[in-house]
Amino acid sequence: MADEKPRRKLILHFDARNTLFLSDKSYRFTIEEALNNYISGIVWGQLKNKSESNEINDAQNNSETFLSTNSNPDHSTDPIETNESQNINSVKSQVLNEMNQNENHEHNSCIATTTTTGNRQPYEGENFENLTSNELANFKATLTYWNRLPEPLCIRQPIPNSISIYKLLEKQIVKLTSDRGRIRKYLGNFTQTPEGLPFRQLFNEHLEMLKLTPLESSNSPYCLCVNSGKTTTNTTDTTNTTTTHTTNNTTYTTHTTDTTNTTNATNNNDDEYYHYLMPAFYRLLTLLIETKRQFAIFIRTYGKDGEHILSAIEAYIHGKHSQEKAPINAKQFLPIDYTKWYLKRSEHEPMFQLLKEIHNDDDPNDDKQLINISKDPYEIYQIWSKQIGVINITDDFMYWKQHNYHYKSSKPLWFNPNDKYIQHILFDDNIRFEEDGSNVIDLYQFDNNTFTNNNYTTDNNISSQKLKSKEFHSCYNLDMNDAMKWENIYYVQADLLEIIKNRNYFIEKVNECEMNLDRIQNELM
Repeated sequence: MADEKPRRKLILHFDARNTLFLSDKSYRFTIEEALNNYISGIVWGQLKNKSESNEINDAQNNSETFLSTNSNPDHSTDPIETNESQNINSVKSQVLNEMNQNENHEHNSCIATTTTTGNRQPYEGENFENLTSNELANFKATLTYWNRLPEPLCIRQPIPNSISIYKLLEKQIVKLTSDRGRIRKYLGNFTQTPEGLPFRQLFNEHLEMLKLTPLESSNSPYCLCVNSGKTTTNTTDTTNTTTTHTTNNTTYTTHTTDTTNTTNATNNNDDEYYHYLMPAFYRLLTLLIETKRQFAIFIRTYGKDGEHILSAIEAYIHGKHSQEKAPINAKQFLPIDYTKWYLKRSEHEPMFQLLKEIHNDDDPNDDKQLINISKDPYEIYQIWSKQIGVINITDDFMYWKQHNYHYKSSKPLWFNPNDKYIQHILFDDNIRFEEDGSNVIDLYQFDNNTFTNNNYTTDNNISSQKLKSKEFHSCYNLDMNDAMKWENIYYVQADLLEIIKNRNYFIEKVNECEMNLDRIQNELM
């Protein structure tokens, strides 16, 4: 990725939902619902009081645009003028009055694509109930004072005091963590509502980019695909499919296992399959392997998605991916660790605990046991930096939840600008640094002395680095302003629409992070 040799070892941390995939393998939400939800989170507007609303609404009506995806990174396109006789707010009020909690909200001949089949598999404590009539009424009333900004879609808050549709509903509805499932279910048809209709074409085009051909889907292992929400009762119930993993031999179950159901699926135009993980992720893996980079992939999730992601990566390694083919030496460079790792947090010492799940091989019925690997942030950093291949780490969701999703309680990431051997980079769509403090990255910077004075011995192999002395290893927590300075160096706010559209997205971002750290380290010298 850069000409200098030897290059730093890369430890790449990836969030799951909206970074590596849209729809999870538990089918909590269909891929259509998931994409609708994501778009609702990047459509921004402002709340205005009654005295201001008429004037501002009139101005907005003259500037409404429909957006497509032949666009630049902020997802903007050339505007297409709407019919001047159409009053957007009148349409908004009319449709909002017609909606109720059980409707799919079809509008302007848009065909509903997010049919709920009743087969959702929620996480423990997750709630998918419909919004109540009072909740809907309050939300509709609020929408009459919410005015969409003329700025293009963007992953960052474009101006102070602006709020996305998703955040608007979240602030009104979410009293318990379980309520998030309710708003995601409601927003699953977002691009069929008045507020989301201008982005319907953008929705369709990005969904199409992830679609597999019938031949690709029929030849792909289940772990590489997700099916559309438009399945019929005759299609295969893929949620009950099991994939068995061992170190040297993997059993894959494909869509063609049941010949009867496969035939129905092939002949049914509504039964469509999509990439489970973003193709851009596999392309990054391919480049890292082909260029013989030393690297490790850390799957950092708050949920249960790690095992499914590991299964998909293993299928890729075995050459099962229909579009992104792994190098022949992929197994050598990308071993997969199916061990479950956990990173726990606390307000008191020890503030961090790295735990590892073990099983008694002599007793398959024995309950899992967690052993404490380390309580020292510096040692955790060292352990992580020595890894190779793919590792699955579950972060402490309960701690984040108990602290109101504040970034000081989120996923920790340790770094030191003076470390010439290792670069950690975290990709997550939910790195936002907004006014409410909600975020998913908590940065810790080691003191400048931590990696100086030849503390490393490389033994001609960066992956076997050993620290000679642990005399200096203190670190300090960065506030929001200081953390923002390290963007595109140690972390990247993942842009899902760009990830879908540009299969070199992760490659380009890693390259950018490396070059930025090169520049900083040259300045420090």
